[in-house]
Amino acid sequence: MSDPFDEINRQIRQDHSEIRERNAKREAVWRQSPAMRLASNLLQGPFGHEPVGEEEHGVMLLRTREAMLREPLVQRYLNYLEYSPKPHSNTEWWHALGHQYIVIHGLTKARSYADVVAHPAQEGELVTLLDPRLFQDDTHEGALKDIGPHEFSYEWIGRVMRAKTYLWHQNTYDAATAAPLVPHVVQPNALPFDDLFFSFENAAFLMSRHTTSNFTEAGEEVTATSETWWMHISRLGPAGFALVFDRYLIPDDEQWLPQHHIMFEVIPYGSRWPEDFEDRDSYNVIGTVLRMLAFMQAPFVDANPSPRELPRDIRKDYKRALKEPPLKEVSIVTLRRKLNEPIWRPGDAEPNGSGRVYRNSWWVSGHYRWQWFPSEQTHRLIAIDQYIKQRGKPMLPRLYDVSQ
Repeated sequence: MSDPFDEINRQIRQDHSEIRERNAKREAVWRQSPAMRLASNLLQGPFGHEPVGEEEHGVMLLRTREAMLREPLVQRYLNYLEYSPKPHSNTEWWHALGHQYIVIHGLTKARSYADVVAHPAQEGELVTLLDPRLFQDDTHEGALKDIGPHEFSYEWIGRVMRAKTYLWHQNTYDAATAAPLVPHVVQPNALPFDDLFFSFENAAFLMSRHTTSNFTEAGEEVTATSETWWMHISRLGPAGFALVFDRYLIPDDEQWLPQHHIMFEVIPYGSRWPEDFEDRDSYNVIGTVLRMLAFMQAPFVDANPSPRELPRDIRKDYKRALKEPPLKEVSIVTLRRKLNEPIWRPGDAEPNGSGRVYRNSWWVSGHYRWQWFPSEQTHRLIAIDQYIKQRGKPMLPRLYDVSQ
């Protein structure tokens, strides 16, 4: 399979060309009209130009960081995290939105591996480290060209900001990830929107497939627990979509500081699960996301984003700050009904059955299916709810393996 970053880098070069063209037009207007020059300076700074290069994007990241810290929602969410009886538990919809803003703030401080090596962290400082695979030399596949860490972070802040927000409670996350993933081909219909932000009620413990330990520069092995608290999925044009997620490493030995990584995976359209992902270190995370995307589009799941108004106290904070509170569409992923055993009258026929007659009824567990849709002339990965086979018969008892 061709390197999916080829399409991303082509798009980056096209975007840079368009930015330079727009900046040139704005500069021409600035030179020709004193009035436009004054308005441009008031609205967007000199020339009203878009940032170009690492230095200008670094300035924009600093401004964004300061703006996010002034956001009343960010202040309220940080206060909630500090005083919550259950550490870092996102239970309300506005927690997910506050979490999304905190991720944006974190991206403004994210550093490349090369920068951390050149300027080591201060004692007690928690560094947010961008995936080191992104910024390698031109001989590596799977690396970004013509874009540096500051520009990448600024670009991704825009994508996270416009993403649809989803809160995954623990029970729906468990239901979505309980069944194994069937072989299938990744297609554009996997994404209901161009950008999605997933916030979890509790940490998702998603260990990497191949890396169970980490090593110091001296080669010393350090075992750690890996937590993932958020995920962002973003469409990358016709190439596929990107999965960005945090990996918070907590060393078992307290002498080592925790590490916060922002990981980046490209999932190309046309790639096959599982064979095209078996060598990925984030194999387990990718499989989880593919299940979640199918699960949230199932008819027995409610994941439709709806406009929500912030709680009254937070709205008052915005009023005191002379700012308009955000009106954001947020979805709480929920099951439309509880997964309890339905009751049927004896003698009910099995709909669309094979005609076979059995002496008992039994549960068929929830599972995923690679389903052909003739009306669309395409396949979809769909989630099937658990159901009872051969309705109306005496129910076979469920057997549980309790062996150790």
